[in-house]
Amino acid sequence: MTSLEQNRINELLHKYYMYKEKQKDIEEELRELRKDINDTFKEYETDVIKTKEYEASLKTVRSMRLSKADVPEDIYEEYAKEVVGQVLQVTKRGQKARRRSRSRSR
Repeated sequence: MTSLEQNRINELLHKYYMYKEKQKDIEEELRELRKDINDTFKEYETDVIKTKEYEASLKTVRSMRLSKADVPEDIYEEYAKEVVGQVLQVTKRGQKARRRSRSRSR
């Protein structure tokens, strides 16, 4: 590996490392903001909050989970557990929410 290649790779690794550090900081800030918003939902006993510019909604999400891979349907139905969670969605008023890409392979 030449010195130039090593510098290029080092720069890539450095950028990746720095963005991961920023991501950690941003995720912590988002956790705190999400908690404050959830507290606001509880305070006003609502699941939708609208301001002049934004709309926030709290929706319950249900999914089925099974830890065993590739089991017959009857086994899945018998042993699958429903998982219930909440999703916080904040959008600019007048704009539709963006859907998350589901391009990951399963």
